[in-house]
Amino acid sequence: MTVSQLNLLLREHLETEPLLINISVTGEISNWRPVPALGQIYFTVSDGQSSLGCVLFQATMARLSFIPKDKEQVALIGKIRFFQKRGTVHLQVNHMMPVGKGLQSEQLEALKLKLREEGLFDESRKRDLPRLPNHVAVITSPESAGFADFVRVFSAGFPWAKVSVFPSLVQGLSAATMMQKAFDFAEKSEASVIVLLRGGGSKEDLSCFNDEALIRRLGASTKPVITAIGHETDTPLVDFVSDVRASTPTAAAQLLVGQLVQTLQSVLAAVVEGGDVLDDRVREMQRHVTSSLDRMYMHIDHQLKTATQKTHMLMSAIKMADPMVRLSRGYSVVTDTATGVVIRHTDQVDALDKLTVHLADGDLSVHVDGKQLRKPLKKDF
Repeated sequence: MTVSQLNLLLREHLETEPLLINISVTGEISNWRPVPALGQIYFTVSDGQSSLGCVLFQATMARLSFIPKDKEQVALIGKIRFFQKRGTVHLQVNHMMPVGKGLQSEQLEALKLKLREEGLFDESRKRDLPRLPNHVAVITSPESAGFADFVRVFSAGFPWAKVSVFPSLVQGLSAATMMQKAFDFAEKSEASVIVLLRGGGSKEDLSCFNDEALIRRLGASTKPVITAIGHETDTPLVDFVSDVRASTPTAAAQLLVGQLVQTLQSVLAAVVEGGDVLDDRVREMQRHVTSSLDRMYMHIDHQLKTATQKTHMLMSAIKMADPMVRLSRGYSVVTDTATGVVIRHTDQVDALDKLTVHLADGDLSVHVDGKQLRKPLKKDF
């Protein structure tokens, strides 16, 4: 069956199942997202292990006795809806009531308080970043956009530095364990600083960064640690134990480049204070920095031009592969009128068979009067 037929079957089954027509669910609200243009509100409920997408109509919202918001624990009554076009399941909420503060939020606050009382978040434990971070260990998913942003900014400002990536999942049930193992390898490397990063995501996506074992592993790190998780408004618990918290992966790269700039400024200041005898050295350093920046800009410009050229070539290849382009050049496709099978050899056809010739601007119906075999071409080797 086609995907549409399968989705229709699933929809008919799910939306008529008696157990799913009027069902009660409890969970914690997250990702509360009104869509006024549609008169609907989309959100997620979860119990810490699983999540379920929900849709609430404005008319139902108007009948509620409270204003729902993220992190609230609620009881929902509704029915399962299957969106055939996207192949997704939602709970259409017909009624909602609060059942107290979200359980996950309570557990998170309790863990945060416990670790703070142990002194794991104390500012006195924070270490300074190396003044010249010429080798950085990054723990992340190498395919993520956040890692690409970090490398782009860091390499542009510090092109001769080394970046070693220690791959790990950054969301899901096994992510926290994998990140701990990655820390073991990163600590054994020659890097002078470790960066734990991932791009933005939902609260559920970032929940692995609230894992107690992972937080304690960061606290036991023998090297300074920078955390750059999500967006500026996201603050998982690992941010409290790290030596430096960066708001985004890009900000982490800028922070490290800033260390280099401060070091260069200190060196330049010391040289200037040495007197006019060192003027030549100062100018040489300035030329070196300018030359490095020029090479950096030339490299970025070259990469952009190369990417643009490859895009044009790919678009041309896609256009050339279009069957209609081939037909417009005078080619045709012949099929058996009765079966629709494409005719590739003469032994597929008998006299008086009906065939259809497909041209660029239409089709021709023909009858076979006879066959004439072509002698194979001789090839010289």
